[in-house]
Amino acid sequence: MRKKLVAAILLLVCLTAGCGREHADLEKACVGIIETNGYKKKSSLLIYDDNLTRLTDVPVKYASVGSIFYNPFVDQQELYVIPQGSADKKDEKKVLQINLTDFKKKTYDIDQPAMNDICSDEAYIYTCNTLNGDSYINKCRKEDQSVKMQSVAQMYISKIVCADGKIYAFGTKKVEHAFRSYLLIFDEELQLTDQIDISECGSSHYKAIVRDGNLFFSNNIDSNEESGNTVSIFSMKDKTIDTITLNQNSPWDLALFQDYLVVSHYTPGSQGNGCISLYNLNTHEVSGYPLDHAAEQMAIKENNIYILAEKCLYQYKITKTGIELTKEIQIDLLRDGDYCSGIFAY
Repeated sequence: MRKKLVAAILLLVCLTAGCGREHADLEKACVGIIETNGYKKKSSLLIYDDNLTRLTDVPVKYASVGSIFYNPFVDQQELYVIPQGSADKKDEKKVLQINLTDFKKKTYDIDQPAMNDICSDEAYIYTCNTLNGDSYINKCRKEDQSVKMQSVAQMYISKIVCADGKIYAFGTKKVEHAFRSYLLIFDEELQLTDQIDISECGSSHYKAIVRDGNLFFSNNIDSNEESGNTVSIFSMKDKTIDTITLNQNSPWDLALFQDYLVVSHYTPGSQGNGCISLYNLNTHEVSGYPLDHAAEQMAIKENNIYILAEKCLYQYKITKTGIELTKEIQIDLLRDGDYCSGIFAY
């Protein structure tokens, strides 16, 4: 009887504390994949090491967590994602924060449906959404969850970035018989301070990153509504725009590695193969590397590029001569009907 009691206690300890496995494995954690479902409140974070061996999976009890159009946002080992809820309603109205060290979860109520992109700084979380043709920039204070909202009439906001107390939003608006693209700048009080016409750069702005006072954004579609081949650099100080012309069309995801801008090429919804461009920020040289698969999202960890393409995960090493495929796996999803909606680096 005593042996059975001891065994039961040990089993209980293992189930509640994980026998230390979770924490030991996380020391090797390298990249995570979001697995989600459009209708069931059953999603997961799939965590892999640099050999693409799965270390653990973390349950997330929400539907439609994240989207290929919007990269998961990670800051200080905190993952911020939007669980939209059931795909036919998108009425969850909250932000989910997950600590990537202990997987503790916290939610922030925003009270806006169908939220899309998200970013965060030390004190606030920002989201955007569009409803009945009008868009909304939402600012939630982490400390007390108070929310401030600013509306943008008759414009679709596709991407937001926060930097130095300002919010940069990419919007599209129909003017007469054509669509125009804009970069909107809001101050810390969500007051619109600038609206810059970027239609000549192109459209379909879903990917943007910041470094050293510059805002990089890819132009997946050009000003003629054709497949684009440029990335724009907006100076936050001077409010000027420079253009990087690439050798391949459909620039999509963006990342920075040392002195290189890494660009993936992908047409949303396409089954065709993608490409990776490496642009040297110092010499302005660009090199292109065709892929044998699509490139829906990417993340960089050390000198490796991790690319998500439907249910596959690819690892490429950045070398002195270019990039080299070092590992690929088929992602073993936990549930039927699930799909992969995002990738993030530890």
